[in-house]
Formats: sequence, C-alpha cells, structure tokens
Amino acid sequence: MNIIVSDFRHKSEFVPFHADMISKLTNTKLKRHFDLKGIKILVQNAKKLYPYGYPFCYVENIHHQYILILQKGK
Repeated sequence: MNIIVSDFRHKSEFVPFHADMISKLTNTKLKRHFDLKGIKILVQNAKKLYPYGYPFCYVENIHHQYILILQKGK
C-alpha cells in the first residue's frame, strides 16, 4: 500500500503528519498493522518560495509530500 501525505501547519503549530501516520499504521499492538518498507519524497518544484514570517520569525514553505510504502503485517 502506498499513501501520499504531507506535513502541515495548524495556526502556529507544525504538524509532522507523516511521522504520526507511520506511528499509527505500524503499531504492532493493533490487529491490522503494517510494516514500513520505505519512504519516497515527492517534490513540487513549480511552487514559488515566499518569505513567510519575515522579518519576525522563520516559517518554512512546504514543497513536498511523503509517499509511505507499507506492507500488510503478519
């Protein structure tokens, strides 16, 4: 199974959604868990960079998604 996810911001909080998704899906305590087989990064080079937060604080642009590669656990 492949899942495409992206990290995001909720107000001022940065949410590492790909890490949360991996943690939930690979939890071996669940009956239906998955084994993580790999991660690929899908880059969006066409998006422009903007100086968000300048000059007060650093806020990064999110220009990529993660492709999570999983296999049904045993």
